[in-house]
Amino acid sequence: MIVELRPATAADSDWCYHLHRAAFYDYVEAIWGWDEPIQRTFHDRAFRPDITRIVIADGAPVGAVSVEHTDGATYLGRITIHPVHQSRGIGTQVLGQLIEQATAHGEPVLLDVLVVNHRAYAFYRRLGFWTRAAGRARHADSGARGWFGDATYWRRCAMRAARHPVSAL
Repeated sequence: MIVELRPATAADSDWCYHLHRAAFYDYVEAIWGWDEPIQRTFHDRAFRPDITRIVIADGAPVGAVSVEHTDGATYLGRITIHPVHQSRGIGTQVLGQLIEQATAHGEPVLLDVLVVNHRAYAFYRRLGFWTRAAGRARHADSGARGWFGDATYWRRCAMRAARHPVSAL
């Protein structure tokens, strides 16, 4: 399977919202309850084409990934593969590329995961991530970064590039 990334545009916003709904509805419902207008407003405010890439598998869009490079770290804001296309190695390929790029720059990869999303947590653990903190998070080896969501709902996970070579994937 050929997996590629293309830059997102403002025109991808609606598609990305429906992708988010398909992939995260059950998790959001379990924690806060899904409120369509609130979720749509949140998406419209938070969608950033400048840091988002559309995941293409065999020529068709199947997901999205948002990545920021800040404070000497690569931060995975979100990786979302449509449920119909999950468990086919697509997310592993995308995240493997991200880990390889971060390793080349000597940066750790950081991400947050909903604690009710056990499948995603197992996926990240399988790729070498570990729980760094819940609630007040710390950037790999430097000082406090502040709150990243409610401690009840989020885990901050990290991968130190030097400790987990891509060849182990």
